[in-house]
Amino acid sequence: MLALGRAMGETMAVTMIIGNSTNFSWSLLAPGNTISSMLANQFGEADGLQVSALMYAALVLMLLTLVVNVLAQWVVRRLSLRY
Repeated sequence: MLALGRAMGETMAVTMIIGNSTNFSWSLLAPGNTISSMLANQFGEADGLQVSALMYAALVLMLLTLVVNVLAQWVVRRLSLRY
């Protein structure tokens, strides 16, 4: 429960800082949205196909997190063998 509260708090802070905009722009300085903030903002009012799309976005986010964690474990093991 503490981890969920922390993740939601960080999601909302990032959402407020980056502008909370669903418009796509190639500019790195334009307002935007992250996958986690999109899930937090839209899941409450979603229905039907939108719920399915948000579940797919959550799956993509989970897979990206898994890939990052596996790569981090690999780097740590590789460096620990060397040093």
